[in-house]
Amino acid sequence: MSSMKRSKSVVSRVLVVGQIPPPWGGQAVMIQKLLDSDLAGVALHFVPMTFSADMDEIGRFRWKKLFQLPVLVGKIWVARFKTGCNILYYPPGGESFTAICRDVFVLVCCRILFEKTIFHVHAGGFTDVAEATPWPVRKLAALGYRKPDVVIQLTEKSPPDAKRIYARKVVSVPNGLADAAAGLELLSSRSSSSSVQLLFVGVVGPSKGVQVLLNACAELLHRSIEFSISIVGRFYSSEFERECRDFVKQHLLEERIDFTGVQVAEDKWALFKKSDIFCFPTHFESENQSLVILEAMQFGLPCVASDWRGISCMVEDGKNGFLVPIQDPVALADKVEWLARNPEERLKMGECSRQKFLQQFTEEKWEQNMNKVLENV
Repeated sequence: MSSMKRSKSVVSRVLVVGQIPPPWGGQAVMIQKLLDSDLAGVALHFVPMTFSADMDEIGRFRWKKLFQLPVLVGKIWVARFKTGCNILYYPPGGESFTAICRDVFVLVCCRILFEKTIFHVHAGGFTDVAEATPWPVRKLAALGYRKPDVVIQLTEKSPPDAKRIYARKVVSVPNGLADAAAGLELLSSRSSSSSVQLLFVGVVGPSKGVQVLLNACAELLHRSIEFSISIVGRFYSSEFERECRDFVKQHLLEERIDFTGVQVAEDKWALFKKSDIFCFPTHFESENQSLVILEAMQFGLPCVASDWRGISCMVEDGKNGFLVPIQDPVALADKVEWLARNPEERLKMGECSRQKFLQQFTEEKWEQNMNKVLENV
């Protein structure tokens, strides 16, 4: 348990419960960003979750997690009375049965301690997962999640979790990022030819659309489009890695596709800078507002992404990229081909991406919005 920054004139005392990096998932990154923020009138205190040491552990049952639950609850109880926090900030997991059970245990044991509860919903659709659990868990979930004082959703197109749990107040606060591309000459580094460098960043797994992407690459090769692609991230499983590499070999894509593994900091930014098009054909069950699309936008990349959940709040079809139906590799290939064959339009869309990022998704705008929410719970 650690105590965070506190303003001279404190209006709200908030106990933040959640996971911070590692692993480097979007929810963990944004919780860390919240803790690092200098919020006026808000004192933040933190109790860390330590259930997952890596991305492949998130939402999966491990015996150690079972033993960590009562320890976490004990830390929350101690922090509540030691810090005087009367507001609980909690990010529902909801990507799996295991995550629902964790939430139920923590919330049923701890919400009673606090005057008010804030849910920050990064994992969209958690109520769908809760509804599919066995009857006893479902009933406890209804108790644990029911009637929070505030639900912070990421976009207006987020799943209707807030409505289903009878939230008293719902606010939309899009994620925001520090501008890692500030001061870079992006347009001068971009190709103006029909040979394009593609980029995917995320968990390399089925629901992130990786199979869709590989099939689209095979289609592009068949159409004689000159391209290469960096697929950045950790494989979901060793079995899925074998499946992907076998596909690449069978379709003669070895010289076109580079599975780079996880890249961070400057190594990741270098890949964004040298790329021409960002591809993200996700249909991930808990997708909401993906940070990797914001990273692509800040680096001035046109995005070809699936029309799924809150993605259309970032990618405007025909303006800063294209939206395609989920699990449709031909549609994905069509839009990438169009961008490859129209380099001037590709560069214009990339510039539109960057401007949209600067107008709507900066770290400063996010911090201002979060400050308003937490100060006026």
